[in-house]
Amino acid sequence: DSIGYLQTLAEVVPTYRLTNKIDSARILNNRGLKMSVGKKIDRLFYLNDAILDYHDGNYQLAKSKLERILPTLLKMTSDYTSEYDIIEAYVYLGKSLRKMRVDYKAITYFKKVDSFSKSNNFYIPEGRQAYIELIDYYKIRNNSQNQLLHINKLLHVDSIINNYYRSGSYEMITRFD
Repeated sequence: DSIGYLQTLAEVVPTYRLTNKIDSARILNNRGLKMSVGKKIDRLFYLNDAILDYHDGNYQLAKSKLERILPTLLKMTSDYTSEYDIIEAYVYLGKSLRKMRVDYKAITYFKKVDSFSKSNNFYIPEGRQAYIELIDYYKIRNNSQNQLLHINKLLHVDSIINNYYRSGSYEMITRFD
């Protein structure tokens, strides 16, 4: 079952990335890119590829790839795309632009993380970075009202994430101990 294998592979790549094993993530993602040609699941490997480019310091390339894949992700016409993927794309697009010192445009993507997460009631740990970036942005501009607004949003997001992951961890421990 190649689709089942590709789905698993697409989920293993971020695991390696999140544990700073970028080379291993790249090797597995390249395998997925080759195997998924012509299949709808290829969008996950293109997303992973762009994020890995960000981690390699290729911010312009990451930005270009993310801008190309984002419209496909936003359609969410497939079982292979989730809210998680869209939030990741927004976060890394914003982070790439920030590294390229295009702050005004980066902020629009960090705001999209907030808007998308709120409208879908879906929050992920990597999405926290958007709120931190917004807080820093408004702090530098001495806009304490917007800074406070985003501090409160970050506290709200943290409580949701901590509650979700804590209860998930507890369930894993009790069910499989």
